[in-house]
Amino acid sequence: MPAKEGKRNAVLAAAAGFLLVLFILLAALQGVAGNKAFFEKQFALADENGQDAYQRTRMEQDEFWRVTDALLDYLFGRSGTLQTQAVIGGASADVYSEREILHMADVQKLMKGATAAKWLALGLGLFLLLYVFFFTKGRLRVAVLCRGYLRGIAAFFVLALGIGTFALADFEGFFTLFHRIFFSNDLWILSADDFLIRLVPQMFFENFVARMGLIFGLTVLISGLLVWLFHIFWKKRGGDMFTFWRKTGGR
Repeated sequence: MPAKEGKRNAVLAAAAGFLLVLFILLAALQGVAGNKAFFEKQFALADENGQDAYQRTRMEQDEFWRVTDALLDYLFGRSGTLQTQAVIGGASADVYSEREILHMADVQKLMKGATAAKWLALGLGLFLLLYVFFFTKGRLRVAVLCRGYLRGIAAFFVLALGIGTFALADFEGFFTLFHRIFFSNDLWILSADDFLIRLVPQMFFENFVARMGLIFGLTVLISGLLVWLFHIFWKKRGGDMFTFWRKTGGR
Protein backbone atom coordinates (compact mmCIF):
# COMPACT_ATOMS: atom_id res chain seq x y z
CA MET A 1 0.00 0.00 0.00
CA PRO A 2 1.38 3.48 -0.87
CA ALA A 3 2.51 5.46 2.18
CA LYS A 4 0.05 8.29 1.48
CA GLU A 5 -2.88 5.89 1.25
CA GLY A 6 -1.74 4.10 4.40
CA LYS A 7 -1.63 7.36 6.37
CA ARG A 8 -5.07 8.34 5.08
CA ASN A 9 -6.59 5.04 6.15
CA ALA A 10 -4.88 5.25 9.55
CA VAL A 11 -6.40 8.71 10.09
CA LEU A 12 -9.84 7.52 8.97
CA ALA A 13 -9.61 4.50 11.28
CA ALA A 14 -8.73 6.78 14.21
CA ALA A 15 -11.64 9.06 13.31
CA ALA A 16 -13.92 6.02 13.25
CA GLY A 17 -12.66 5.02 16.70
CA PHE A 18 -13.29 8.53 18.02
CA LEU A 19 -16.84 8.51 16.65
CA LEU A 20 -17.59 5.10 18.18
CA VAL A 21 -16.33 6.32 21.55
CA LEU A 22 -18.59 9.38 21.18
CA PHE A 23 -21.48 7.00 20.54
CA ILE A 24 -20.64 5.15 23.77
CA LEU A 25 -20.57 8.46 25.69
CA LEU A 26 -23.98 9.59 24.41
CA ALA A 27 -25.43 6.12 24.99
CA ALA A 28 -24.16 6.25 28.59
CA LEU A 29 -25.74 9.68 29.06
CA GLN A 30 -29.13 8.53 27.81
CA GLY A 31 -28.84 5.26 29.67
CA VAL A 32 -28.44 7.02 33.00
CA ALA A 33 -31.13 9.58 32.12
CA GLY A 34 -33.58 6.75 31.45
CA ASN A 35 -32.66 4.64 34.49
CA LYS A 36 -35.50 4.99 36.99
CA ALA A 37 -33.61 3.02 39.65
CA PHE A 38 -30.89 5.70 39.56
CA PHE A 39 -33.49 8.42 40.05
CA GLU A 40 -35.13 6.55 42.93
CA LYS A 41 -31.80 6.28 44.71
CA GLN A 42 -30.91 9.93 44.15
CA PHE A 43 -34.30 11.25 45.25
CA ALA A 44 -34.02 9.32 48.51
CA LEU A 45 -30.68 10.98 49.36
CA ALA A 46 -30.70 13.82 51.84
CA ASP A 47 -29.28 17.17 50.76
CA GLU A 48 -27.16 19.54 52.89
CA ASN A 49 -30.33 20.49 54.77
CA GLY A 50 -31.18 16.87 55.56
CA GLN A 51 -34.14 16.76 53.15
CA ASP A 52 -34.84 14.24 50.42
CA ALA A 53 -36.62 15.11 47.16
CA TYR A 54 -40.06 14.28 48.55
CA GLN A 55 -39.57 16.71 51.41
CA ARG A 56 -38.08 19.44 49.21
CA THR A 57 -40.99 19.27 46.75
CA ARG A 58 -43.59 18.80 49.53
CA MET A 59 -45.27 15.94 47.68
CA GLU A 60 -46.48 12.52 48.62
CA GLN A 61 -44.50 9.77 46.89
CA ASP A 62 -47.31 8.66 44.54
CA GLU A 63 -47.90 12.23 43.41
CA PHE A 64 -44.18 12.87 43.19
CA TRP A 65 -43.59 9.93 40.86
CA ARG A 66 -46.59 10.78 38.71
CA VAL A 67 -45.04 14.19 38.08
CA THR A 68 -41.50 12.81 37.66
CA ASP A 69 -42.59 10.11 35.20
CA ALA A 70 -44.39 12.77 33.17
CA LEU A 71 -41.21 14.87 33.18
CA LEU A 72 -39.09 11.96 31.89
CA ASP A 73 -41.69 11.15 29.23
CA TYR A 74 -41.48 14.77 28.08
CA LEU A 75 -37.68 14.80 27.98
CA PHE A 76 -37.55 11.65 25.85
CA GLY A 77 -40.24 12.88 23.48
CA ARG A 78 -42.89 10.44 24.63
CA SER A 79 -45.15 13.33 25.63
CA GLY A 80 -45.66 16.75 24.08
CA THR A 81 -46.88 18.49 27.21
CA LEU A 82 -44.97 19.27 30.40
CA GLN A 83 -47.24 21.44 32.53
CA THR A 84 -49.34 19.58 35.04
CA GLN A 85 -51.05 20.17 38.34
CA ALA A 86 -50.23 18.31 41.51
CA VAL A 87 -50.97 18.37 45.19
CA ILE A 88 -48.09 20.35 46.69
CA GLY A 89 -48.08 20.92 50.42
CA GLY A 90 -51.69 19.80 50.60
CA ALA A 91 -53.01 22.13 47.90
CA SER A 92 -53.45 21.67 44.16
CA ALA A 93 -51.17 23.91 42.09
CA ASP A 94 -49.28 24.14 38.80
CA VAL A 95 -45.96 22.31 39.13
CA TYR A 96 -43.84 24.42 36.78
CA SER A 97 -43.37 28.13 36.26
CA GLU A 98 -43.44 29.56 32.74
CA ARG A 99 -39.65 29.93 32.82
CA GLU A 100 -39.22 26.26 33.77
CA ILE A 101 -41.49 25.17 30.92
CA LEU A 102 -39.48 27.21 28.40
CA HIS A 103 -36.20 25.85 29.74
CA MET A 104 -37.39 22.26 29.63
CA ALA A 105 -38.46 22.77 26.01
CA ASP A 106 -34.81 23.64 25.34
CA VAL A 107 -33.67 20.57 27.28
CA GLN A 108 -36.00 18.36 25.24
CA LYS A 109 -34.45 19.76 22.03
CA LEU A 110 -31.00 19.04 23.47
CA MET A 111 -32.00 15.44 24.23
CA LYS A 112 -33.32 15.01 20.70
CA GLY A 113 -30.07 16.44 19.38
CA ALA A 114 -28.07 14.03 21.56
CA THR A 115 -30.08 11.11 20.15
CA ALA A 116 -29.46 12.25 16.58
CA ALA A 117 -25.75 12.80 17.30
CA LYS A 118 -25.49 9.35 18.90
CA TRP A 119 -26.84 7.52 15.86
CA LEU A 120 -24.94 9.77 13.45
CA ALA A 121 -21.69 9.00 15.28
CA LEU A 122 -22.42 5.27 15.16
CA GLY A 123 -23.40 5.31 11.49
CA LEU A 124 -20.47 7.43 10.34
CA GLY A 125 -18.05 5.47 12.53
CA LEU A 126 -19.17 2.15 11.05
CA PHE A 127 -19.04 3.59 7.54
CA LEU A 128 -15.43 4.70 8.05
CA LEU A 129 -14.52 1.30 9.48
CA LEU A 130 -15.97 -0.44 6.44
CA TYR A 131 -14.24 1.99 4.11
CA VAL A 132 -10.88 1.35 5.76
CA PHE A 133 -11.53 -2.39 5.78
CA PHE A 134 -12.22 -2.58 2.06
CA PHE A 135 -9.55 -0.09 0.99
CA THR A 136 -6.72 -1.48 3.08
CA LYS A 137 -4.93 -4.38 1.49
CA GLY A 138 -4.19 -7.81 2.92
CA ARG A 139 -2.46 -8.25 6.25
CA LEU A 140 -2.60 -4.60 7.25
CA ARG A 141 -6.40 -4.47 7.27
CA VAL A 142 -7.12 -5.59 10.82
CA ALA A 143 -4.01 -3.93 12.25
CA VAL A 144 -5.07 -0.55 10.85
CA LEU A 145 -8.61 -0.93 12.23
CA CYS A 146 -7.47 -2.04 15.69
CA ARG A 147 -4.83 0.65 15.99
CA GLY A 148 -7.32 3.22 14.72
CA TYR A 149 -9.86 2.35 17.40
CA LEU A 150 -7.18 2.50 20.11
CA ARG A 151 -5.95 5.85 18.80
CA GLY A 152 -9.53 7.12 18.79
CA ILE A 153 -9.84 6.07 22.43
CA ALA A 154 -6.57 7.81 23.25
CA ALA A 155 -7.69 11.06 21.60
CA PHE A 156 -11.04 10.97 23.36
CA PHE A 157 -9.33 10.12 26.65
CA VAL A 158 -7.18 13.25 26.47
CA LEU A 159 -10.30 15.36 25.85
CA ALA A 160 -12.31 13.60 28.58
CA LEU A 161 -9.43 13.89 31.05
CA GLY A 162 -9.33 17.65 30.63
CA ILE A 163 -13.10 18.01 31.00
CA GLY A 164 -13.23 15.59 33.92
CA THR A 165 -10.44 17.38 35.77
CA PHE A 166 -12.29 20.67 35.35
CA ALA A 167 -15.55 19.13 36.60
CA LEU A 168 -13.86 17.61 39.67
CA ALA A 169 -12.07 20.85 40.52
CA ASP A 170 -15.05 23.16 40.01
CA PHE A 171 -18.33 21.40 39.28
CA GLU A 172 -20.36 24.60 39.55
CA GLY A 173 -18.11 26.26 36.98
CA PHE A 174 -18.33 23.20 34.74
CA PHE A 175 -22.12 23.15 35.09
CA THR A 176 -22.36 26.84 34.21
CA LEU A 177 -20.06 26.51 31.19
CA PHE A 178 -22.04 23.51 29.95
CA HIS A 179 -25.26 25.53 29.97
CA ARG A 180 -23.66 28.53 28.30
CA ILE A 181 -22.36 26.32 25.50
CA PHE A 182 -25.52 24.30 24.85
CA PHE A 183 -28.22 26.89 25.55
CA SER A 184 -28.61 30.19 23.73
CA ASN A 185 -30.48 31.91 26.58
CA ASP A 186 -30.41 32.24 30.36
CA LEU A 187 -33.66 30.37 31.03
CA TRP A 188 -31.63 27.71 32.84
CA ILE A 189 -30.98 30.20 35.67
CA LEU A 190 -33.91 29.38 37.95
CA SER A 191 -35.10 30.49 41.35
CA ALA A 192 -34.41 28.39 44.44
CA ASP A 193 -38.20 28.12 44.85
CA ASP A 194 -38.74 26.58 41.39
CA PHE A 195 -39.77 22.94 41.30
CA LEU A 196 -36.84 21.82 39.15
CA ILE A 197 -34.28 23.26 41.56
CA ARG A 198 -35.95 21.50 44.48
CA LEU A 199 -36.28 18.28 42.48
CA VAL A 200 -32.69 18.05 41.22
CA PRO A 201 -30.15 20.11 43.20
CA GLN A 202 -26.46 20.26 42.28
CA MET A 203 -25.81 17.03 44.20
CA PHE A 204 -28.03 15.17 41.74
CA PHE A 205 -26.07 16.40 38.71
CA GLU A 206 -22.75 15.58 40.37
CA ASN A 207 -23.90 12.00 40.90
CA PHE A 208 -25.39 11.86 37.40
CA VAL A 209 -22.09 12.86 35.77
CA ALA A 210 -20.18 10.44 38.03
CA ARG A 211 -22.46 7.50 37.09
CA MET A 212 -22.32 8.38 33.40
CA GLY A 213 -18.53 8.68 33.56
CA LEU A 214 -18.22 5.31 35.28
CA ILE A 215 -20.36 3.51 32.70
CA PHE A 216 -18.61 5.25 29.84
CA GLY A 217 -15.12 4.65 31.23
CA LEU A 218 -15.66 0.95 31.93
CA THR A 219 -17.26 0.34 28.53
CA VAL A 220 -14.43 2.05 26.66
CA LEU A 221 -11.79 0.36 28.81
CA ILE A 222 -13.22 -3.11 28.22
CA SER A 223 -13.75 -2.55 24.50
CA GLY A 224 -10.23 -1.14 24.13
CA LEU A 225 -8.74 -4.09 26.01
CA LEU A 226 -10.63 -6.57 23.83
CA VAL A 227 -9.50 -4.82 20.64
CA TRP A 228 -5.89 -4.76 21.87
CA LEU A 229 -5.96 -8.47 22.77
CA PHE A 230 -7.58 -9.34 19.45
CA HIS A 231 -4.90 -7.37 17.64
CA ILE A 232 -2.16 -9.36 19.40
CA PHE A 233 -3.98 -12.65 18.82
CA TRP A 234 -4.52 -11.80 15.18
CA LYS A 235 -0.82 -11.14 14.58
CA LYS A 236 0.14 -14.40 16.26
CA ARG A 237 -2.34 -16.31 14.10
CA GLY A 238 -0.85 -15.06 10.87
CA GLY A 239 -2.28 -11.58 10.39
CA ASP A 240 -4.29 -12.59 7.34
CA MET A 241 -8.03 -13.18 7.15
CA PHE A 242 -7.85 -16.45 5.22
CA THR A 243 -4.95 -17.78 7.30
CA PHE A 244 -6.91 -16.92 10.45
CA TRP A 245 -9.99 -18.69 9.09
CA ARG A 246 -8.05 -21.86 8.27
CA LYS A 247 -6.20 -21.95 11.61
CA THR A 248 -9.43 -21.57 13.59
CA GLY A 249 -11.11 -24.47 11.78
CA GLY A 250 -12.92 -22.72 8.95
CA ARG A 251 -13.35 -24.27 5.52
